[in-house]
Amino acid sequence: MPPDKNGDFAFLLHILKSLKSTGKGAVILPHGVLFRGNAEARIREKLIHQGYIKGIIGLPANRILRYRHTCLYYCDGQRTGNSKEGHLYD
Repeated sequence: MPPDKNGDFAFLLHILKSLKSTGKGAVILPHGVLFRGNAEARIREKLIHQGYIKGIIGLPANRILRYRHTCLYYCDGQRTGNSKEGHLYD
């Protein structure tokens, strides 16, 4: 369950829940999402290990309005099970 204060992971979980099993998705989130701890760290770890997150791309600064640094989460509705593979581009 994502924390009440930050809706970033709630939005990401909503996108994943909305995907069909063959669907693909991409979500742009603030860069800080990569480094927050506690509940968000556990959610991030589970999504990666269960194979829902296929890659994370750090986007250049000031490319998205309102956020100085952002990242793009690439998601797949067809999870691959216990995956230790993923891609992080910065």
